[in-house]
Amino acid sequence: DGILGLAPAGVSMSGHPNVLNQLELAGVLRPEKSDGSFSLCAPSPAGGVLAIGGRYPREGQHQWMYAAQSTADRYTVDIQSMLIVSPNITTAAAARVDYNFTMAAEAGLGNEDSLPILDSGTNWATFPTKLIKALEQPLVTAICTEKEKNRCIKSVGLLLNSTRVNVCGYFTNDEIERFPDMTLLLRGKQQNLLWLRAGSSATPEISFKLHPFDWAMSPVSGCHNEKNKTYNTIPLQMAVLDGGETLGIDKVTLGAFALSPYAVHFDPSRRRIGFLPSRGASVAGACAPPEAEAGGTRHAAEALATARVGASALLRRE
Repeated sequence: DGILGLAPAGVSMSGHPNVLNQLELAGVLRPEKSDGSFSLCAPSPAGGVLAIGGRYPREGQHQWMYAAQSTADRYTVDIQSMLIVSPNITTAAAARVDYNFTMAAEAGLGNEDSLPILDSGTNWATFPTKLIKALEQPLVTAICTEKEKNRCIKSVGLLLNSTRVNVCGYFTNDEIERFPDMTLLLRGKQQNLLWLRAGSSATPEISFKLHPFDWAMSPVSGCHNEKNKTYNTIPLQMAVLDGGETLGIDKVTLGAFALSPYAVHFDPSRRRIGFLPSRGASVAGACAPPEAEAGGTRHAAEALATARVGASALLRRE
């Protein structure tokens, strides 16, 4: 049921209503003020906000983007494709990863456990083994130049294998500056009639970005191939695990670290999941709980039950 049991009620292993349903049954959340949804916003290591009963923050510098929740009983999404977006180029010029997400989803038809899922109850992110392998050529194209090209190509391969055998890829500062964004294009959720203007799609795509510091990281416990390091290179490992090889979870899983650049609105009654970019916002900024008004009532969060939660609670599975 997750840390607090906030998964859709239908997936409960115990068969009991989830926390939201129980709060409504107990009268803590009034149905006219709560829509059965909740939001997570953890923009920094200092912590963030869990908001129960609606969307939070209500607004910000950016607009909320909504992806369709593809199954009723899990927070799953449909991934249309994936782009490798190098620095200083437009999304239109980005390289498309040669991996068929639709075919992978159809291969697991009838098995919801195989579908891409948003899981705040775990800190890791995973990609299927075949997707990890498909990343090699577009990453080589984005990162490597003619200078030390053979070493760079080998380092990209080691980087992609790093979560399986605890090795590292070794990169120069110039190469690291060329590390691209990985952008997952999710099937959008139609919100209003404006989506249906002439020439537009009824199901727009939503961009979910993994920046380089979301998918690559410094090694936590050293590397088995430290002898490969040269004086001008920096060791890196994948922050996204090869799920099929390491965990037996051969699918896309977006855990708490991957979700941290966004405020996320889980809205199962409308079969949608919202994203609002929040990276760079302090806890005292875009994701802070509403200030108390005179008389003890809260600002216009429409009776959201908000609670500060430390990063350790959000980013670590107990």
